[in-house]
Amino acid sequence: MTNITGLKKSIAGCSFIFCFFAWSGCSSANKATGIPVKKDSKEAGLKIKLKSGEAQHYTISLDADELAHIKAEQYGIDIIAKVSSTNGEYAETFDSPNGELDAENIYLLNNSAMKYEIEIYPAQKYADPGEYSISIIRKEKASATDRKWMAALASTQKADKLRTKSETRAQSIQQYDLAAAEWLAIKDTVQYARAMRSKGFVYIRERNYDKAIETFSHVIPLWKQVGDTRAEGFTYLIIGRV
Repeated sequence: MTNITGLKKSIAGCSFIFCFFAWSGCSSANKATGIPVKKDSKEAGLKIKLKSGEAQHYTISLDADELAHIKAEQYGIDIIAKVSSTNGEYAETFDSPNGELDAENIYLLNNSAMKYEIEIYPAQKYADPGEYSISIIRKEKASATDRKWMAALASTQKADKLRTKSETRAQSIQQYDLAAAEWLAIKDTVQYARAMRSKGFVYIRERNYDKAIETFSHVIPLWKQVGDTRAEGFTYLIIGRV
């Protein structure tokens, strides 16, 4: 697993089932289907069709101090993952600024037993039909390193929220820098590059194109370092558009 440095652990043998309920528009729920754990990060998952106006729902339960990494691969459609706990204590939206060119990664960690609902829907109101796959990459008791990792993720998510509003967009740049420093401290190159890439998009929205190109150019060697040719190509594409 490339997203959490030093946490590549086998989860073969896990017997839990990640159940989901899919709806089409306002129709009733389909029969619940079990999704197996993904034992290999490169293993192909079952592709699920999705079109505009649809939302598909999943549930996952975590024990106390348990961490889960859920990955939704996108094939020809940009999706958003909206996650909320059934008790109303947690709500977060996972929507990385990469269009349909990368996966959406969902990370959950709780201090007490919790059940979550995950809603998957197209990012664009009139999106062309596409497909996605969703699977559990990891689900196990969190370590002290995991907690530091999740704290850095929370810093990035705070910046993401600041970026969505024009009145707080400038503040998000500083917050991304704080998050990037946390990723550097725990030596997670992938997440550091993602935080910097998101900051680059803020510069575009602020029409500071020189800083945008500088920021995107900074992360290209990082994608080369971790071998993520898809992210590298996407970054070149954005630089070209800028």
